[in-house]
Amino acid sequence: MCTVPKPTIFFNATNQLPSARAIISAAASIAATAMLVRSFAKEFVPLELRDYIFLKIKNALVSFSSELTLIIEDYDGLNHNLLYDAAALYLEPAIPPDTKRIKVSMPNMGDKFSLSLEKDEEIIDNFNGVQVKWKFISKNVPSRIHGRRGDIWESLNLDHPATFETLAMDTDLKDKIMKDLERFVRRKEYYKRVGKAWKRGYLLFGPPGTGKSSLIAAMANYLNFDIYDLELTDIRANSELRKVLTSTGNKSILVVEDIDCSLELQNRIAQSRAGVPQGSSQQNQPPRVNIPKKKQFQMTLSGLLNFVDGLWSSCGDERIIVFTTNHKDRLDPALLRPGRMDVHIHMSYCTPCGFKMLASNYLGISEHPLFSEIEEMIMTAQVTPAEVGEQLMKYDMPDKVLRGLVEFLKAKLGEDQDAEAAQLQSAKEGELLEERKVDRQTLIIP
Repeated sequence: MCTVPKPTIFFNATNQLPSARAIISAAASIAATAMLVRSFAKEFVPLELRDYIFLKIKNALVSFSSELTLIIEDYDGLNHNLLYDAAALYLEPAIPPDTKRIKVSMPNMGDKFSLSLEKDEEIIDNFNGVQVKWKFISKNVPSRIHGRRGDIWESLNLDHPATFETLAMDTDLKDKIMKDLERFVRRKEYYKRVGKAWKRGYLLFGPPGTGKSSLIAAMANYLNFDIYDLELTDIRANSELRKVLTSTGNKSILVVEDIDCSLELQNRIAQSRAGVPQGSSQQNQPPRVNIPKKKQFQMTLSGLLNFVDGLWSSCGDERIIVFTTNHKDRLDPALLRPGRMDVHIHMSYCTPCGFKMLASNYLGISEHPLFSEIEEMIMTAQVTPAEVGEQLMKYDMPDKVLRGLVEFLKAKLGEDQDAEAAQLQSAKEGELLEERKVDRQTLIIP
């Protein structure tokens, strides 16, 4: 039986391995192809379809993994997530000794340190035989706005887009406000040294529609402070006001809007103007408003003053209190002094500088042939930034919008002149009536 010998095969290893130049060339070709596909998809594939495809690919990859991911967020909608606090408390003794970064803090009036994970740090833990990997992920979330429902503060993310760059205010005034805020937040040791609570009060006064709420939002966005919106008419007693103050967080802005509309303060001011003595029995009478007896308010001006500048106001650090009003003259002088309302900001009618900012925000233009005519009329017309902004939103074409604004300002000037003439006529009639009264009194004198 003859056998056929098998041919000997020689392998040359140097011929089988690709060269470095070939690897780099292949990688460059793949990268170029990927960039081309990405550019094509971005240009021709709708965003919703791309998100759907990526979601399906992600779900397909996750299906091959046996891991389950649980996300515990700090806030659950409007409410604080108690499970987040429980997880932080559970993990504090489980932090391994080889952890490179640990966050250390101490609460106010406390004597013990609190340890927690720093951003992107991980902890491997075994819970009932199951390996659990904890990872702390920190997101740069916006400021939050808090409102009261009953006795509980509820919060939402503050998504207000207002910034100092977009506010329709004079540039000098904006610069002064920003410098005052910056000086306040860096003066912790200064306030401690001079023996004052680390807080600052602002009064925003002016007609409606002048941007008081937008300024508050811009302040919160600038400092990354939370906002607590306090409705004084919901406060039933001075003790409840103290609870509200102590339940607010540090690095926050407490907002009391339309403070002159508070029922109790209006009653106090009305009595003082009528000449009613402070200690008289009429002062202790409840305000005459048609509300159920159980909802009549016992909050007093004294309680509000203690809330703003009393001993309870020192419970907390780095707080700003902002009051707003349409009528500054209606406020009690005791509220207006420094230490309670440190900075008074007049939110005036729209100015030429404010108009240019609005035109830039709404129309994206900084110059136009009609600007000079509009600015001249704005200097004399009593028109608010809100009214100007509403006119700038009516059309998409800048020429058409500005012509419409010119007609609006002309009509506004006519209304102002008619109102001024009516006031003069009313004043003349009042003077004539007084003269007639004097004549009648003169005739009676023997």
